[in-house]
Amino acid sequence: MRMSLLDAINDSNPSQATEQVNLMFQAGRDVLTIHDSIYSAAFRALNLPFISPHLPKMYRICRELFSKADEEGAISLLRLEINEYSKRRKMRKMQQITEPTSLEFTGIEQSIRDGDAEKTARLFAAFQASTGLEELARRLLLLGSGYLGTDLGHSISCTSFILLEILEHPDQDPWPALTVLAEFFCRGRFTRTPPFKEIDIQTDKLIEEHVLRAVSGYGIGNLHDTITFYAINKVQHLFTTEEYSHLVASWIDFLGTKKAKPVQIETIIEKPNDYAEFFKTFSRRDVNDTVALVARMLESKEEREMIAGFLVRGVSDLYQGDYDPHFITGLGSALWMLDTYHSRPEIALTALHQYLAYFY
Repeated sequence: MRMSLLDAINDSNPSQATEQVNLMFQAGRDVLTIHDSIYSAAFRALNLPFISPHLPKMYRICRELFSKADEEGAISLLRLEINEYSKRRKMRKMQQITEPTSLEFTGIEQSIRDGDAEKTARLFAAFQASTGLEELARRLLLLGSGYLGTDLGHSISCTSFILLEILEHPDQDPWPALTVLAEFFCRGRFTRTPPFKEIDIQTDKLIEEHVLRAVSGYGIGNLHDTITFYAINKVQHLFTTEEYSHLVASWIDFLGTKKAKPVQIETIIEKPNDYAEFFKTFSRRDVNDTVALVARMLESKEEREMIAGFLVRGVSDLYQGDYDPHFITGLGSALWMLDTYHSRPEIALTALHQYLAYFY
């Protein structure tokens, strides 16, 4: 008996998952419909031996990347993510039991200290029922802000995107996301909301100098400096000015004493006319040449959208069956930097250089 795509992913059966997604495309299902249908299974996918929920974060960022890609790029990305979810071991399922709906957040912190992930997930659900999902998200992110240095920023970056997925899609059952976060917070021992840090973030120039520090440097640690700021900005709307200032101050402390080292683009390559021209350079895996290729495309919004689509498709087309999830989450971060800081090329291009050096 043929299993469904959801069952194939849950059973860690990549060949069946591929067969099912082919049948869904033949039946006329579009990328986002298929993506939505695998939410509960994708959120159980593990990236062992790490405790951080990289795959659920990737799921939410893929949704963002689909909107930047053309049809072929979106299909290529969807196939990549389905293969990644289906080949990996899955988190245990937790039974949903109703808890009392009146509780203080300190009760959640105590449950995390006790290391009881199932009770913590039920308390998350109860707190959500009592105060609303936005309030739960705000409190969990403030709790996570105290642990950036102990978990490479994942206590904010993973948490942000997992919460955004259920905040922006209220038709989805939040339970899979709440169980992932409960398991993560218990394993990470994120147990106490820190006192607020103070910083004046009224001037863009001040923040941009720290952003330039974040996008400088190479390797997984430096890449997380950038991804964490990207995540903080994606959830900024949930916070007061004082709370957002605290998150930014926590991130600045996380950066430590690292110095800004903007890349120097010595050669500018002619803009690509189409994806084939772009991919000819991109597929050579030369960081400097790829950055030089897009250096003249920052000023125009239309051209920034073009290069975003090219990058999503290029990263997906180079897939050979095995990717570090940071290849996708880092891409989301780099594209956000390109668009947000297009008027500061030293930031935008350094961010792209950092990402491509990791990806290549």
